[in-house]
Parts: sequence; structure tokens; C-alpha cells
Amino acid sequence: MAHEGDRGETSPPRRPSAGGGPSPLRVVGSGGGQAEAPRAPRGNLPAETSSFVGRERELSEVRALLAGTRLLTLTGPGGCGKTRLALRAAREAAGGFGGAWWVELASLSDPGLVEQAVAGALGVREAPGRSLVGACAERLGSGGALLVLDNCEHLVGACAALAEALLRACPDLKVLATSREALGVAGETVWPVPALSLPPPEEAADPGALARYEATRLFLERAAAAAPGFGLTERSAAEVSRVCRRLDGIPLAIELAAARTRVLSVGQIAERLEGALRLLTGGSRTASPRQRTLRATMDWSYGLLPEGERALFRRLAAFSGGFTLEAAEEVCSGEGIERGEVLDLLSRLVDKSLVVVDRRGGEPRYGLLETVRQYGRERLEESGEGAAVAMRHARCFLRLAEEAGRGMLGPRQTAWLGRLEREHANLRAALAWFREEGEAERGLGMAAALVRFWWYRGYYSEGRAWLEGFLELPGAREAGAVRARALHALGALIYRSADWAGGDAEVVRSRLEESLEIYRGLPGEEPRVAAVLRDLGRLSAQTGDRETARSFLEESLRLDQRSGNEHGLALSRSYLGLLYLLGGDLEAAREHLEAGLEALRRVGDPEEVRTCLWFLIMLACERGDAAAARAHAARMVEGASLLQYRYAAPLVLHAYARLAVEEGRPARALRLAGAADRLGRSIGTSVGPALRDFLRRGLEPAWAALGEERGRAAFEAGRALSLREAAAYALEEGPRGEERGPAGAPLTPRELEVLRLVGEGMTDAQVAGRLFVSTRTVNAHLRSILRKLGVRSRAAAVRLAQERGLLG
Repeated sequence: MAHEGDRGETSPPRRPSAGGGPSPLRVVGSGGGQAEAPRAPRGNLPAETSSFVGRERELSEVRALLAGTRLLTLTGPGGCGKTRLALRAAREAAGGFGGAWWVELASLSDPGLVEQAVAGALGVREAPGRSLVGACAERLGSGGALLVLDNCEHLVGACAALAEALLRACPDLKVLATSREALGVAGETVWPVPALSLPPPEEAADPGALARYEATRLFLERAAAAAPGFGLTERSAAEVSRVCRRLDGIPLAIELAAARTRVLSVGQIAERLEGALRLLTGGSRTASPRQRTLRATMDWSYGLLPEGERALFRRLAAFSGGFTLEAAEEVCSGEGIERGEVLDLLSRLVDKSLVVVDRRGGEPRYGLLETVRQYGRERLEESGEGAAVAMRHARCFLRLAEEAGRGMLGPRQTAWLGRLEREHANLRAALAWFREEGEAERGLGMAAALVRFWWYRGYYSEGRAWLEGFLELPGAREAGAVRARALHALGALIYRSADWAGGDAEVVRSRLEESLEIYRGLPGEEPRVAAVLRDLGRLSAQTGDRETARSFLEESLRLDQRSGNEHGLALSRSYLGLLYLLGGDLEAAREHLEAGLEALRRVGDPEEVRTCLWFLIMLACERGDAAAARAHAARMVEGASLLQYRYAAPLVLHAYARLAVEEGRPARALRLAGAADRLGRSIGTSVGPALRDFLRRGLEPAWAALGEERGRAAFEAGRALSLREAAAYALEEGPRGEERGPAGAPLTPRELEVLRLVGEGMTDAQVAGRLFVSTRTVNAHLRSILRKLGVRSRAAAVRLAQERGLLG
């Protein structure tokens, strides 16, 4: 059968409608005869009239599934490419079937016409005493046919009944269906169609890399067709990546965006994607009306929902960046939806491909694709529910922030930081709502509760902006203790990223002093008074005023002792240790730091434990004890990822740089110092003048050993490293290549640790996981061990080390 037209990436050409030529619904001859066609055709798969981009892995999976199941349903949201994938898979597999038939159902509205549509595609007619289903089954016969039912979502019940009947009647038949939800037939295999692949951030601006990723390749091909001469620069490559990422890799959306290159630059398209539903119009004229624009596609899906599902769908659009079931129950229940109904309604929206589920990390997390969320927000505002839902959303995440603020002071700190990272977009949306509504006290409280999250994850400027914005709102001055908390949080954030030469130290001091004044006037706030005094002491230590710093810290210590605040007491001891370290009183520094470390471990504050270990590394280096410094360094990075905790990475790199100085490895020291300098500048982390001078003095032996020219070359080589490269380099504890010790040289502490784990039966990969290093590093250590011990196997090395008593 001939087919005309082109529906682009998302669907094949459309059959003529009932009013414009032979229709799949009207197959009887004009004379009303009942005769069958003389022979069965091999099939009616439509021709493809535009290029098929990517999907190699998906095609392979679909064909493999077709070989092992009789009913395969491709599911996914509108525009994800179900139809094109089904067509290409059917065409590639058709040679293995006795025939392959395509049945398009998008134009049908009456479930009773599904049987006629299939009969029309097969070219069969009703005959006396035989049903249409029987006629279809007879045509499909036992020759191993493939039947493709395209766009079943609005006719699911009828499609399910027909597919089941045909599969029972035809033992060799296979059915491939496309639908936004499963048919629900016994034996059905459901395969969600994924989005097109997207370039990772590090390749987003590389014009040469974009063709390797399906989403950007589709954009480039369609843009070249729409605007001949379309080309890429580094800037426009980044914009193409941004557009495709913003559109979640959805083929229909990408094709519609690429078509806009006729009149807009890619940068202009990217700028207008906040109004994606308005921008993405003008699809193929021969496409079905619902596929000509993204809005029409969404209207189609929304129109198929019962009222309860519609209400939940539009309320879910209040979330940004995903949500948990508990959050959905809290925010979306009420006004016609009982809390207990949310799970069932949410499950139905997942089944209909309007909500996506991410099961990584244990607890399922739900979300809407961005263009789907935009549509839902429009519907939410139209419904008149927008204000009430937004208020519930904001208060839900206020409670989460307050709970996290308390939780981040204890042993579940890491888990809380991960949860807040996942909810970052929702937290921002809640803060924005409080600011727009002028709710100063709630906004200040929420922002203050998030200060440790912003600190530990390096969101300094963002946190500062939120806090300063809320402090300027009417009513903020009368907020009492909440204002004091916010001022303290603001001072702490500015301190972490301060422009010390630009006057930030005085800004920090003024915010902390105002906070302290408020707290001193309130009853029962001794722990908070001590906390502000601690930060004032740290500030004074950094600006070189050691006497004032000691006064603040000792008062903080006394208050913490009086109130029994063990966590505060541990921090005060730790900061006093830093003060004495900077002043050169190493014995006093040791006493305070060791006591502080023990207490911090007891109360369970992993981030402050790492900070205290960093101080101890520097102390050990000052005392010339490289072995102790290395032991502290190993504990500092244990269980931590420098890629995740970017705020701490510059200090970790500085610690390993100083350790390299003590181990007599000046080039390594300056490379790590260069990496720390570049990373600190890129994320906005800064250290105060006193600590900066301390770090500079620690590197002087490395500069002296190499000289200015070689030292500068090493430093700049370090500045060229990415965070990932610098982290891997820092954790390579021993010299590499020809620098490794000669035969007979003693094993380093790290080599002994590696050999001990090998002796316990661990593989190289398991050793690497235990020590938080790469497998390549473990292999290098083992080569050095074998050379030093003069043996040729791991087992021999373990035996010899045991004989010599090296492994304890």
C-alpha cells in the first residue's frame, strides 16, 4: 500500500483519512462484494522519509525482545520516538517474518473501530458467518507474521482485547505496540523508550563531539535541513547541548526546536526555552495534528486523563527537579484528593508515561520531564489551585530544611547532604516563593537552616544572595532569634569565600557582631552565643589578631563547658588548635587538636572531623613527621569524594602538597599546589591571610629545591589539571616510574598497607576500593613492592614480608 507524507523523527507517514481516499476503515468495494484479495501481501510498512538518527542500542534490544516475546509494547511520553523506533525495528526484523503489517490508530476515537482498522491494514473484509477478528486471524495465519499497533494509548482496552484474541488464534504471530501505557495483557513485555543520549558537561562545548550523541546529532541534522549552511562554533556547540539537555533528549521537541533555526540562532532558541510550549510549534504539515506542536501532544495526553489524575498531574508540576512519594502526598493532597489516594493516582500517571521514576539510590524518586512540567504548570495556574499548591510546596520544603539543619550536626550528615542535593531545585523554588510573598521570617529561617549545605557543597554565592535578600525584606529586622541565626549564617558563608583584600573581613565581622548582640539579649541562647564567638575567633585568627582570637575562642569554650554542648566544645578545641598552629605553639596545638578530634568523632560530625584532620596534617608536617601526616591524610579522605565535596578539595590538595614537601618531592608538591590554587579560584573558596601565609611558607622548600623556572612550570602544570585528574594525582601516594625506590629499599607505609590487604586475599580492585585509590595506583604500588623485595609474585612478596615481620 502506498503512503504519503512525513512526520519526521517521531512517526512515519500518515495514511489518508476517510475523506481523502482509501481508508483503513473502509475497505469494502464500491459494489459491496465480499470477495477476498487473491493473495496475502507481504506487508504494508510505511517508507521512512527522513533520516533515522542513533538508537543502535535500542534497536538491538527491541529486536532481541521481539525474538523472545509475543507481545512487546514500547512505552513513553509523547514525542519520545516510540513510533519511529517501532517502524525501524519492524523494517529491520521484517525479513524474519511471513509478513509485517502496520496499523495506525492515532486518528481513531471510537474503540469499536479498532478491529476495522486492523482489517483495513490487512486488506480483509467481513464475510457472512465470520467476524472481523476471525478474518484477521485467518489472514495472519501461521506464517509467523508481525503486527504493529501504533498509538494505542487512547484505545488501550480495545487494543488489549484484540491483541489477546489474535495471539490466541495465531500461535506464530508477534505483536509490537506503541502506547503511553502498557496494554495489560498476560505475557506482555513492556519496554520504556529512553531519551536520546546527551553529551556530558565536559564535552558540551566541543563541536567535534556532538555528532557522537543522539540528541545533538538529531538537532544538527534537522537544523542543517531547515537552515542550509548551519554550522557550529564552540559557543554554538554549547548552546546546542544546552537546548537538547533542556528538552530532556525528547526527539519531537528537538526536531521542533531545530526547525526554528530558520529564523532564530541557537542561542536565541536556548534563551526562549522557558516558554518551550510556545516556541516549539510548526511541525510537519503532514503529521497528525497532535504531533505538529508539543502543546498539541500534551493536550492529547492530558485530555485522556480522568479528573483525579488530571488534578494530581497539574499539582505535581509545582515540584522542580523531582520529588518523593511523601512530598507528593503532602503537597498534592486535599481539595478532592485524599492523601491515601496519591500513591494510586501517581502509579497511574507513571503507567501513562507522564511521570518518570528513578530507582537509583534505593528510594524511588519521581519527576516530570521539563517540557511536561511546563505544560502542567500552565494547567495548574488555569485551575486556580496554583497559589494553594505553591504554599504547601514551600512549607513542605521549609520543614525539610529545618529537619536537615538539625540532622547535619550528627552522624547522618552525609545522608542529609545527599538528600538536600537531590532536592536542591525544590529548595530554591520554596525560597523564591517565600521571598515573593514577603515572608521574611520563614525565609530567613529556611535559609539559615541550609547554611551547612551551602557551605559543604560550595554554594557560597547562592547562599549569600538568599540570606541578604531576606534580610532586606520588611519585617526582617523584627525577626529576633531568626534574624540572629541568618546573620550568623551569612557571616559564615562570606568568611568561606571572602575577598580578603576587598573588605569582606569587615563585612563578616559586622554580621557576626550583630548576631552576637541579638543572642546575648535572648534567654537560653548560650550555645548559639558560643557558636558566634567561635566564628569571630576564627575570623580574628585569620586576620592576624591572635590575642582577640584566643579571647573569643576561650569564652566560647567556657560557655560550651557550662552548657554541656559537647559538639560546640569539640569545635572550640579544634579552632584553638588551629590558632596555636598558626602561632607556632605546636605542643598546645597538638593538645587541642587531638582532644577536638576525639570529641568530634564521638558526636559524629564527619565534615568537621576532616577539617580537624587537615589541621593535624599540617601540624605533623611542621613537626617533620611525614608518617603521621600521611596517616592523617589517609583518614581524611576515607569515605570522601573530592568530586562530590568540591568545597574541601582545595584544602585536601594543599595538604598533599605540604606532605610532598616533607617527603622530598618538590615537583609533586608544586603541581598539587597549582591544582589547589586553580580549583579554589574556580569554586570561590578562599583562605584568610594568616593561613595563606602559613601555606606559602610550607611550600618554600619546594620552590628552593626547583628554582623559579622549574617551580613555575610544575605549578602551572598543576593548574592545568581537572578536579578529577588532580584528585587521582593527590591520592597516588608513592613516587611513580623511575622515581620509585630501588631493590632493597624499605617499603613505604602505603606499600605495607597494600601488601597487608593483598595478604588478606583481596584483589587489586578490592584493595583500590578499600584505600580509595585507582586500580592503576594499586598496580604501581605492587610493582614497586616486588622490585624492592626482589620477588616475582604477589604470593612470594606476602610470604617474605611475613617472614621479616613487616606485616605485623
